[in-house]
Amino acid sequence: MDQLLLATYTLEYLAFVSVKMNTKQGPVFLYVAIDALTGYAFNLGVHPEYSDTIILKMIYELTEIPELIQRLEQQGKPFTLVMENTDAPLESIQNIIQYINGSVIVNKPYNLFISNPFLDDMRKRLK
Repeated sequence: MDQLLLATYTLEYLAFVSVKMNTKQGPVFLYVAIDALTGYAFNLGVHPEYSDTIILKMIYELTEIPELIQRLEQQGKPFTLVMENTDAPLESIQNIIQYINGSVIVNKPYNLFISNPFLDDMRKRLK
């Protein structure tokens, strides 16, 4: 059973989220990572595809965000990437984020808890 976690510091938990949006050219996916404590969203990119390869690419993009790297280094604390679910190999995700002191878990309830305020706001703005 997944437990509901509670962030005690900024960037302790980041929810990895993909949002499918329909455009005239076809569907695209918006990829973001959302901080559990502040709700701050890191835009990882928009891509017309949803696949393990793209998920791994977007997670790699997360590790290249200067603001995130700087804040993690200043804090000197680890972070956990919270996946809703994934077919991408967790070992591959771990290998990507370990260099910035990250780990990965799959915890759908906590991912949704973190991401729902962001997603609700997006829905309101898109109406």
